[in-house]
Parts: sequence; C-alpha cells; structure tokens
Amino acid sequence: MKVSRLWISFLSTLALGAGGMVAMSVPAQAAPQVKTAAALFSGSANPNITFTTTAVCDECYPDAVGPGPGSWAFGASATTEVSGLSFAPASTTAVSYDDSLLRQGQTMPITDILTPLTGTMTATGQLTIDYGVFNDPVVNGTNFVPSGASTQSVKAFSLPFLCNMPLPGDAPANCSSGVVGVPVGAITVIPQVLLVPGLDIVLSINVSVNATITGDGVVTLRSAQVIGGASADTASLTFGGTSPSTQMDGLHFSCLQPAGNNVQYSLTALAYSPDVALSATTAVHFEGVITDVIDTNIFGGDLGSLTSLPAPVTLPLMAADQVFALGPLAKNNIPPVVNAGNGGAYSGSEGQAVAFDGSGSSSVCGFPTLRWDFSDKGVEFGAHPAHTFTGAGLYSGQLTATDATGLTSSTTFSVTVANVAPVADAGPNVGAAWGIPVALNGSATDPGTDDQRTLSYRWDFGDGTPSATGGPRVMHAYGTPGVYTASFRACDRYDACTLSTASVTIRQRDVTAAYLGDHTGTYNTAGTMTASLTDEFGSPVQGRVVSFQISNIGTTLAAGSASTSNSGIATRSLTPLLDAGLYTATVAFTGDSLYTAAPANSASYTESVKATVLSYTGALSGGPNKTVTLSAVLKDATGLPLANKTVTFTLGTQTATATSTATGIASTSLKLSQKNAKYLLTATYAPVGADANHYAGTSTSTTFTLQAK
Repeated sequence: MKVSRLWISFLSTLALGAGGMVAMSVPAQAAPQVKTAAALFSGSANPNITFTTTAVCDECYPDAVGPGPGSWAFGASATTEVSGLSFAPASTTAVSYDDSLLRQGQTMPITDILTPLTGTMTATGQLTIDYGVFNDPVVNGTNFVPSGASTQSVKAFSLPFLCNMPLPGDAPANCSSGVVGVPVGAITVIPQVLLVPGLDIVLSINVSVNATITGDGVVTLRSAQVIGGASADTASLTFGGTSPSTQMDGLHFSCLQPAGNNVQYSLTALAYSPDVALSATTAVHFEGVITDVIDTNIFGGDLGSLTSLPAPVTLPLMAADQVFALGPLAKNNIPPVVNAGNGGAYSGSEGQAVAFDGSGSSSVCGFPTLRWDFSDKGVEFGAHPAHTFTGAGLYSGQLTATDATGLTSSTTFSVTVANVAPVADAGPNVGAAWGIPVALNGSATDPGTDDQRTLSYRWDFGDGTPSATGGPRVMHAYGTPGVYTASFRACDRYDACTLSTASVTIRQRDVTAAYLGDHTGTYNTAGTMTASLTDEFGSPVQGRVVSFQISNIGTTLAAGSASTSNSGIATRSLTPLLDAGLYTATVAFTGDSLYTAAPANSASYTESVKATVLSYTGALSGGPNKTVTLSAVLKDATGLPLANKTVTFTLGTQTATATSTATGIASTSLKLSQKNAKYLLTATYAPVGADANHYAGTSTSTTFTLQAK
C-alpha cells in the first residue's frame, strides 16, 4: 500500500503532539545547482631589465669610400630596457551545490571549480640605439671601433602576447611575443649621383620578449552571508593542483539566520602571484639598399643578437569579487532529538537532589533548550539539572527539547524516590535535683518535608519509668540522684526511625538546718532541743536524723539526735549537767543519698545553777543541857533530794553540820548549852567547789524554844 506524504505528515503531527520522541519529516528532493562566474585577473610589475647588443657590418661600408686609410665598417650598439610587464588572464569558477540543504541547521557541501584561461601579457620598454661609422687603421683589419660622432635613436616598444595561467600542478607556461622589428634609421654610404645609384644602410632592431610562468595557486577569501542575517562566514580557499582546480567547501547555516532571506556566496580578494622568469632577445639588423629610381635591397641580416638571462619578476595579480546568489534560506524542518538519559529511569532519596542528564539530546540547530517537568509540580532547565523530591514514592516527568526555530520534541521518564529516616536530636544534656521536672527538648527533621508533619516521638527516660509518647518536648522528674541516659526516638509514617540520646545528671538536694530549741537551761533540769530541716526548694526534709550538741571552750556536750517529722522538725529532751555559763547550741545533718550535708547551725545557750529548797524537819524545842536532833531535807527546784551536801544549823550561838543522805536528809545532834530563851534556828546550804556551779545556795529559819520543863 502506498502512503501519501500528506498521511506521513499527519502521522508526524500525531507523534509530536503525543509527546513522543519520534520526529517524522519528509526530506526534500535533491536539487543540484551550478552557478558560474568569470574573473579577470590583472597586475603589473616593473622588471627594469636592461642589456646591450653591439654589432658591425664590414661589407656595409666599402673601404674605398672611407674617409681615411684602413678598414671601415658600419656599426651599432642597441640597449634594450624592459621597464613594464602586465598580465591580464581570465578564469571561470563554477559553484555547485544541492539547494535542498540550503536550510537552517544544515551543512551544505559546495564544490568550487576554478578553470584558468589565457590572458594577455604585455611587455613595455624602450630601445636606445647608437649607430655610425667604425674604423680599424689596419688594412683588412677587424678590430673596429667608432670613428667619430654617432647617431642616437630612442624607440619605445609595447609587446602584447597571449599567455596561459598555470596552477602549481600544471607545467610552466612558456610565452613569447615573437620577433618584432623596430625601425631605427639609415645612413648613406655612397650618395646617388644622377643615374648612378647610391648605397644606404638601413638599421632596425628585432626584439622578442619571453616569459616562463610557474603558478602558485589562486588564493581567495570565501564569504557566505545570509542577507539581513548575522555576520558573514568566511574561510580561506586555495585553488592548487592542476587545472581545473577543485575545492570542497561547506556552509553551515545557523538556525538563528533568518529563514526566507537570500544566501550570497562570494569569492573575494582573489589573488594569483605566479613566479615569472622574463628574458628578451635583441638582434641588430642591417640591410644594404641601392638607391635609385627603385630601391633595391642587395644584402642584409642580423649581424648581432643577444638573449638575456631569465630574470625573476614578481607579478601579483588580483581579480574582482565573484558573487553567487545561492537562493533563499529555507526554515529548519528537523525537530530536535530528545533524550532523558539513564534509560528514562532515575532513582534517589527524599530530601536529596537527584541529578538528571539530558546531554544525549541534540538538534541540527545546536544543543536545544531543555525543560524538565516533574509530577510534583517542579520544573528544572538545562542538560544537567538536579531536583529534590519532598517525599518518597514513584514520580513521573516529561522532558521537552526546543530548538532555536521553535520545533519541539518530548519524552517521559520516571523517578523512584526512596524513603529516608528522620534525623533525631535529643537536645542538650540537662540536669536538676531529684524530684524536680527536667525539660527534655528533642527535635527531628525528616529529609522529606511531606513526612515532617507525620513524625511520631517516644522518650525512654532511663530510670525504669514508662516511656512517654507524644511531642518531642517533655518534662520528667527523676526520683533519685544519678546519671541517666534519656533516649529519644523519632519515626516517620513508614516506620523508619532514628534514635538520639541525651545525658541527664540528677543531683542531691541541698538542705538547711536551723536550731529552734531552748536558748537557756538549768543544771539537771529537763529542757527541749528543737531543729528544722528544709531542702533548697523550701520543702521539709522528713525522717532524717539531726544531731545536737552544746559546747563552749573546753566543754562539749553531745546532746543526742532526733528524726525529723513530716513537717521537717526534730525534737528531743535534754537534762544538761553543765556548769553554769555561756554555751553554743548546735544542730547538724550529715546528709545521705538524697540530701547533701547541711552546714551546722548554731545559737547561744545559757546554763544556770539550779535552785535548791531546804526544809527544816528537826526539833523545835529542848531543855538546857539536853541533846536535840536537828534535821532538814535538801532538794533541788524540781524536788529531787540532794545527797552528800553539807547543811549547817545555827541555833543561837551554837552551830552544827550534817551531810545529806540519798534522800536529801541532813541530820545531826546538838547538846543545848544556852539559857532558856527563844532562839532563831537557821538551816543553811551553801554550795562549795563544783556544786557552786551547779546549785544555788538556800536557807530556812524557824524559832527554837529552849526552856526547862
């Protein structure tokens, strides 16, 4: 079945519209074209070649008519000067090409064929001739020299002749003007007398110019220009080899050049600089002429001839530009080739840039513009873009290539993006006292921003208590001092997790002890010692043992210890046995695993002597010279009997002492020696020694009756 071009074009449109890689186009039929142009080269030089030829003709001048003895002859000297040389050869150039490639984005081969032709070479200059009678004094001699004045004649000449234009591979061209006679003049040897004929010598110079041309090629600067477009494309061409010379050239048409505008192809600065070897031949020509009614030549010929050695001549030739109109530049019709690279399948990880490679794309218009459209709405440009996907999954994309003329091609690709676990950070290491909530400031960042809001968090505090779930920032109170490792775990919705830890240092609580008890005491009298124990947060410290003591210089009384109550108060009773004086009451806590030791806290304490009470229990009457019993009971202020204490009884003028027993009774006998009367009876306790620092003295009085019965 035959498929029409219209149907092919329709299929091509469908392929492009569907975003496929296939770009269908119908190539134009080849259309060979040939353009020709002629070029006329021209150039000149000034060789300034000069040479002289001298000749004599003995038979031209009979010795008999000579003006004196010896031998006579006619002689001439000719100087030839070639002062100018010009050459104007022609050539033709044929430019052949296929105009179906005269299109944006295409490279069109061009075949340039230069054919050199024949041109006219012209040698110009002048002849300077001196001629006259020559003499040799010897009869029949041959050594002639000028005998007197000579005649000088100057003749200009111009000798045109055809010459080929050889290329380097051609054989040198040998060109010659041929012999050209230049009339100079005549002298009369024998004058004509009436009917007697005379003899004239007619002088002419035969000149020929010869040139040997060796070609060095035609050099030109090729210029190709789209009219109205960018600057011309130029290249140097050299036509060498043999004639005709063929040069292959190629023109690339940028897609930025304006379509529809004519293309002009020019060969400019055409130059041909051959090597020319120039020589000239000069011959002195004599003819003897009998002069009468009808002149008759009786002899003649070239008597002297000289050919100069070839002289090099530099003869640069130039020709006008050759301009060829190649036709209008057609619009590009080849869409770009699009290649998404990597087989169209890429992979990467979320949050990390995935590198793409479109460098396999191409276009006849140069590397196309590439646009990458991703299914996550992202867009990138260029041959080597990178794109970051915010979540895991399978993504698709389309790569579109656009050339400089607006033609496009598209292809699809896929990207598999792997999930990446979030990065967890348990935050800084923290610390606090036990029982005080610690702030744990965790955080987590997921490489895929789509997963950030789905993250879940869990804390393991490291103290055996249940883990916490919820947000990344939590508060937790540790029950005992120590160094704990708190673990923070963050997981994304795909259960990809990472763990981070922070160190938590829990310390003892600082405490303060304060003495709250009695500041005064009495010897051997019950008192109270009280203290409070609070931590640094003002909370009572319960169930801790505090110790008490009373001291001064040289004396320390350990006053025992007591445990603190729920309110942090410790109380104990104390019956001090101290000498009266000033003391310091101190409370202290040595600390334990939860609390630090409390600095000792002190207060002033004054110890006083204990009051005593003396009660008289003895006889209150007696007769003269009778013995009576005197007794008293000694107790302290709290009613305790005082033993081993001395009690002094004073009855009138009589005294007696007694020592108290364990029950505090001091008893003694006294024989009355006084007169009858009523007497004051006094019992006195006056502490001495150590007792003076413990007890206060006391006394009691009563009336004793002394009388006879």
